[in-house]
Formats: sequence, structure tokens, C-alpha cells
Amino acid sequence: MPLRSGALTPIERNIAETMAELGDVQLVSVKLSVSDRTIRYALQRPEVQALIAAQQRALVVTELLPLANKAMRQVLESDRTPAAARVAAAKLVYDRAWGADAAAAGKQPHEMSRDELGAAIARLEAAAAERAKDVTPSKPAVFD
Repeated sequence: MPLRSGALTPIERNIAETMAELGDVQLVSVKLSVSDRTIRYALQRPEVQALIAAQQRALVVTELLPLANKAMRQVLESDRTPAAARVAAAKLVYDRAWGADAAAAGKQPHEMSRDELGAAIARLEAAAAERAKDVTPSKPAVFD
């Protein structure tokens, strides 16, 4: 049961942290000796979901990115790596460093394909809709 203040209970916090680590309701249930039902109930709370997402982002940044960078460096530096794999790795590095859409972002409309134009128009319409202000009065004005 959540606290009245909306804060996470200690069991909800444990569930969120363990779920971020293990990623499976049954494994969390066994590790914490908590019923699946309790875990599923806790997972419905947005606060628990937010904590899980934060824990997973932290895991990616602190543990997985350094491993991925090390693996990428080994692929690029090894003489035994096939040329096609080295090219694919180099392309991935360039895309991540400068963005895959960097080249497409600078295109003029006459240089874009039909799909690119449609996507650009959709982005512009979405941006315009976000900035639009409702100017309809809440109550109709009464004129004498």
C-alpha cells in the first residue's frame, strides 16, 4: 500500500531497484520473498516505474557504456577484425558522434525525398501545434 504522501514504501523501493537489476517479476519475487501479486501491484505505480527507469539509465551509463566503448575500440584496433566489421563499427562511431540525421538535417526541401518531406512537414506541424494557444473565451461574452 502506498504511503499517503505518495512516497515509495521501503518494499516498493526494493522492488523497483531489484526489478531494474533483474528485469523479471518472478526473479524479483524469489530474491525478495515477495508475492508476484505484490510486485505487479507495485509496478503499476508511476513512481515505481520512474525509479526503475532511472536505475536502468544509471546502469547503462555507469556499467554498459564503458563495456561497449571497450568492445568497439577492440573491434576497430584489431588487425584480425574483418574489414566489413571494421567499416560497420566506424560508421556506428561516426553516427553516434555526429548523429545519423546530421546530413539529412541540412538538406533543402528540393533535395529531400517524398518520405523526408513528409517527415519534415509532420515535425513542423507538431511543433506548431505545441506552440498554438487556445484563444477561445471560456465563457461567452454577453453584449448589452
